[in-house]
Amino acid sequence: ERIPDCILVLDATNQVIDFNLAAQEKFGLQKKDLGHPVETVMARWPNVVRLATATVTQTIPLSLILREPNLSVFDTRLTRLEDDRGQLYAKLIIFRNMTLRYRAEQDLKQRLKEIEGLHKKMRELAERDSLTNAFTRRYLHDQLSVLLESKPPEQRFVVALMDIDKFKGINDNYGHAAGDEMLIALVNILFSRTRKGDTVCRYGGEEFVIVFPFMLMEQAVGLLERIRSDFQQWPLSESKASTTISIGIAEYPTHSQNRDELLDLADKAMYQAKQAGGNRVVVYGK
Repeated sequence: ERIPDCILVLDATNQVIDFNLAAQEKFGLQKKDLGHPVETVMARWPNVVRLATATVTQTIPLSLILREPNLSVFDTRLTRLEDDRGQLYAKLIIFRNMTLRYRAEQDLKQRLKEIEGLHKKMRELAERDSLTNAFTRRYLHDQLSVLLESKPPEQRFVVALMDIDKFKGINDNYGHAAGDEMLIALVNILFSRTRKGDTVCRYGGEEFVIVFPFMLMEQAVGLLERIRSDFQQWPLSESKASTTISIGIAEYPTHSQNRDELLDLADKAMYQAKQAGGNRVVVYGK
């Protein structure tokens, strides 16, 4: 009578013949329920009725969650009581109170969810440039490695490396705020022009890299020309600072099958564009 677990006793015909105080309070049982079928007495809890009336000798424990009048969780088990001849004469249903454990498990799940959320946020912060929201160089290297290791290995992709022309002069003449505004404007253009599967990265300073998976060189050149034109026509801010970009392109596997070499070749093509006066797109080797 004093234990916190609820106890319900049935006879061999599934009539309720006894229950303890905990069961009385939790399930709202009354003395008048004695002698009545469990299907009637426990009608509000069909899972318990199914457990009680199961014809099999081995029953599966039931996890029972009650939310009224307050949250209670029970591990519910049925034991068949048999005499020396193996004849069933009663059933004992014990509702073991697991509420504290359940709450602890839920708290733990919530904490783990919050920790995972923090980890995800930290990964995003590590993968994104804080000023422009472009991906970082480390993320770029990881993505290129994934592409190079993917199957089939003969798939083509294009790497474009771009640099803002005369960017140092922008910072010197108009201030770093104008330079930051220009970096953000360029990345916004890149995001607006690229596809969902493309990777836009800040490579360092005023240099940016775009990786175009499953794209032919001719398509990439056309897209990058539009990016170059968009940036050249970028609306001037109050600082009146404006400039252009130079872009170099290398293709896998035409130019190289090595990650670092692809970036190096795109960088060489970009410097070729600068040496030719800037504001142009140059394909490596052309």
